[in-house]
Order: sequence, then C-alpha cells, then structure tokens
Amino acid sequence: MARVSTDDQEEYSPEAQTSRMIQYCERNNLTVIEEFKITESSTKGGRTKFMEVLKAVKLYARQHKEPIALLTDKIDRLQRGFNEQSMLEKLRQKGLIEFHFSSDNCVIHQDSPAKDLFVWNIGIALAQNYTDSLRDNVKRAIEQKLRNGEWITQAPIGYSNKRDNTSRRDGRGKASVVIDKIRAPLVKRLFEKYSTGCYSISQIEKFAKDIGFTNSRGNQGYLSKPHIHDILKNPFYHGVMKVKKTGEEYPHCYETVITKSLFDKCHDVRTGKSQPHARYGRKEFLFRGMITCAVTGKLLVSDTKTRKHADGRVD
Repeated sequence: MARVSTDDQEEYSPEAQTSRMIQYCERNNLTVIEEFKITESSTKGGRTKFMEVLKAVKLYARQHKEPIALLTDKIDRLQRGFNEQSMLEKLRQKGLIEFHFSSDNCVIHQDSPAKDLFVWNIGIALAQNYTDSLRDNVKRAIEQKLRNGEWITQAPIGYSNKRDNTSRRDGRGKASVVIDKIRAPLVKRLFEKYSTGCYSISQIEKFAKDIGFTNSRGNQGYLSKPHIHDILKNPFYHGVMKVKKTGEEYPHCYETVITKSLFDKCHDVRTGKSQPHARYGRKEFLFRGMITCAVTGKLLVSDTKTRKHADGRVD
C-alpha cells in the first residue's frame, strides 16, 4: 500500500514507494495480489480509503486461509498515531494480517517477539511525535501571522485572497488580502443603510438583491439573512480580525471598508441600544427615521405637542 497525505509530496510519491516495495517483494519471494495507492491523511477524518484497504486484505486472508502481508514503505505510511492500533493488533493476533515495512526492515506477524513489537510501537510513537511537532509549528506560525496583522483563512466578502507569485522562490507567493472593488462598495452601502435603524434584516436582504449584491464564492447567489448578519457583525471591515475559534481580536494591516463609528452604529441598532425608538410608536409621522442632524448625525425624533386652554379645550 502506497499512501501520501497530499498530491504534492514528492519524497513519498506513490511511484517511489511502489518501486521500493516491488523490489522488497522480489527479494522476499512475496507475490503481489493487489496494489493500493491512496491520497489520504492519516490524522484527519475516518480514513475511509485505508479502511477499504483493510477490508480487502481481510477478504483475501479468508479466501486464501492464510495471513496476507500488508506491505507499506515505512511505518508512518501505515499510521501516524495509535488511533487504529487496537484494530490492527486484533487482526495481527488473529493471524489475518502481517505488516511488512520495506524501508524500515521490519515485519510484524502473529508470533512476533516483544522486541519487534517494541520497534513497531516506537515507530508509531516517532510518527506521532513528528505529526504533533508539525501541528505545534503551524500553530506558532499562525499566531505570529495574526500578531503581524495578517489574515490566515478565506477573506470575508468584500475582500479577495491574493498571492504575490514573485515574492517566494517556491513560486507559491506570499498570501495577502485585497479589496474587492466590486463588492466592497456594496458592503459599505449595507452598513450605511442598516445604521439608520429604519430597516430590518429582511429589508436589507431585499435591498442587497435590488443592488445586485451576490456572494463571491460557491454558486455566487444572492445573500441570505444569516450571511447579512455575519457581514454586519464582522469587525474585519473596520480593521479588526476576529478569530472564530478563540474569539481573540487582532488589528489587521489591510485597507478598511467602513469606519469604526459606522460599525458601532450598526452594532447599536442590532442590539437595540440605538436611541431612535420612535419608529415603534403608535403614530405614523411623515419622514420618521429618515432625517438626521447634519452636525451630530443623530435622527430627528418626531412627537406631538398638546395645549390645554383655560376653558378646558385641548389642541
């Protein structure tokens, strides 16, 4: 079985692994029944393809009524941790499978002595440690990027992910985030509209559709209400990155779409902290919620005045 985690693993390419394993079979008089070449991480998900390989090997073992050698180039090509160890150990103890690791020069079978089993377990532990170390390195790199004001994942709508292909020797380029000149102005219009306090999310959804505001990913359809909620709550647009998993916030180094004051206005409207509540009154005043002060930016509040005369009349 030849396994790689990703398509770009040249050192562990399926062809290179298969070549070494065929030479091993020739040296040890092993007959190749079937070759498996899979691209699948051994640390993520349920390892669907790996389980299919084990199922096929068990079927061969029952058909031939003898142990079947499952050959991999190295121990870490079979497993990167102890998650599957209990299952593999049962198959070994039942005499259904032998594990051959060609480059590690190690064979594990039903009657393997303690020293060979120790070598197997040490190989798994080393593979686990390698994986854990990579995870730690990635975590530290992510933390440093955030401290530098660099975003680490897909940019929100109104921005685009971009790579500078001339900045690195490997050709991948340095990742960056740039303004989406088509959608960023539309994002700003949504904030401005909602900040007046005169429009519900449903009305903002209709407004977004009327101005042709579509998603930048997937089927690029019109925005839904949950998506609009996410936009209005995202501080990225005024210069702050919020990590969803931890809730931590970092200032970013990219161009902003709106001001902090506009974001705060929308926050107050969304949480019910904004001052203008006249729109929920009983009387329908003309232009209610539509006129703002040119100096303070606050909405004009409409009301009625009554006067009681000496003779009891009220007007």
